Amino acid sequence: MNRSNDWSTVVEWNASLEEREEREPVARDYLWASELSKSPIDIFLRMRGVRETNPPNGRSKRKFEAGNYMEWLVSLVFIRAGIMLAQQKRIEHQYEGLLKVSGKLDFLVGGIPDFTEWERLEALMRELQVPEFIFRTSRAIRESLVKKYPDGLGERIIEVKSCSSMMFDAMEKKNWVGQAGHRKQLFHYLVGDNRPRGDILYLDKDSLRMAEVRVENPGAVEEEYRSTIETFTKYYNAHKDTPLEQFIEEVEEEGVKSFKFHWQEGLPNIEPLIVFNEDMGKFSKNFNVEYSGYLTPLYGYEQPSEYDDAVKPIVARWNRVVMRVRTGMARLAWLADQGCTEEDVKTEMVVIEGKKNRKKVAFITAIENGEKTFVPDEFMRGYEMTADNLKVLEEIAQNGFDINEIVKNFVEVEEEEEDV
Repeated sequence: MNRSNDWSTVVEWNASLEEREEREPVARDYLWASELSKSPIDIFLRMRGVRETNPPNGRSKRKFEAGNYMEWLVSLVFIRAGIMLAQQKRIEHQYEGLLKVSGKLDFLVGGIPDFTEWERLEALMRELQVPEFIFRTSRAIRESLVKKYPDGLGERIIEVKSCSSMMFDAMEKKNWVGQAGHRKQLFHYLVGDNRPRGDILYLDKDSLRMAEVRVENPGAVEEEYRSTIETFTKYYNAHKDTPLEQFIEEVEEEGVKSFKFHWQEGLPNIEPLIVFNEDMGKFSKNFNVEYSGYLTPLYGYEQPSEYDDAVKPIVARWNRVVMRVRTGMARLAWLADQGCTEEDVKTEMVVIEGKKNRKKVAFITAIENGEKTFVPDEFMRGYEMTADNLKVLEEIAQNGFDINEIVKNFVEVEEEEEDV
């Protein structure tokens, strides 16, 4: 038989991950828990049943499925450890006078370990050649939990979020407060199911590192959660009965139908193209813009890649200059602690120990004994401001940012391209 050898794993892989059925838009009067970090204007248009002009592209769909894979891996560990109580349980909650919020939690875990479910599935998992580390990890967790908590575990809601190693490192430098949208989503499940605590598990998909962010009920996150719902409710009530044609104009160009957006008083504003991410401690692309379902009518970009190409260099430039400002301020603070200013700093060339190379060092001289105190290496470069740097600071200020507040909350991280 002459079988064709003109086939591709990549083509079939991508096609399988991108085959997600798009739902017909339907007007609704409630919020999804996963929307609590999204753009108010996008959510308003979705709630009014406006068809998306820019539905998820192939990359977005693959990222979504990658998150599903990681969530599935964690579920196997919980089942094998005998502490899985429920998955995808729907939770609803509504404050009086505000929009209802609905969503499905990832996992409810805890209780007295029960291995019945795993015993039923283990043979099938072996047959499917599930990686051995799943069995090893879950066995270790089970043995440790049984030993530490012989009377069983308190029940807890778990949300799993996967991220890149750079995003993981950035959140670590911010002492693991997690992402605002994730905190609010988890709090919804806690308050709706009347539970005192839940955890967001961040899983580094590059190295399988895991971190845990606790959310409590009652707790500080409730203010974020309720405030967001109040905002969405205000915008929805202002125009829930307004004819769509007053702010959405359907147009057709060369046989292609699209929409033009006309802002009306009381509607949410469109999102800024660049934001300072408080949770990450840096300027970043606005993912609510990049992945907006109405990217073209709201922001004028045909594809997310066009937005990325336009904004990414600006974000990198702003972060570099803020880092330079922060380094300069730290250097001045160090000198002040020594009772000195920049005028007291002298430089010299020294030989690097064990090498023939030399390097430039800076030092100050103590008045009492004439001993040299060398400026720490971290304050030796990346602190001097150029004319171009000053122009960037003006650009940042013109976009409504307070550079002093930005520097205070800034965290040095590598450039990151993707969300969580």
